[in-house]
Amino acid sequence: MARDLGIAVLSGRHPLGTVLPGEIAAGSLAVSRTAYREAIRTLSAEGLVESRPKTGTRVSARGR
Repeated sequence: MARDLGIAVLSGRHPLGTVLPGEIAAGSLAVSRTAYREAIRTLSAEGLVESRPKTGTRVSARGR
């Protein structure tokens, strides 16, 4: 899951500043909420996304 989402971010399918779907939408992605949450944590640690309360998870600038 993290790999697929990371590739989508790096390839430009999710441009800078795009809000990614929340973990509730993970059901439509055919993954568990736990797997989705872990993928977001991994991408956040790599600096690809930034999660903030009430605003969601956004794609970060590549310079970070």
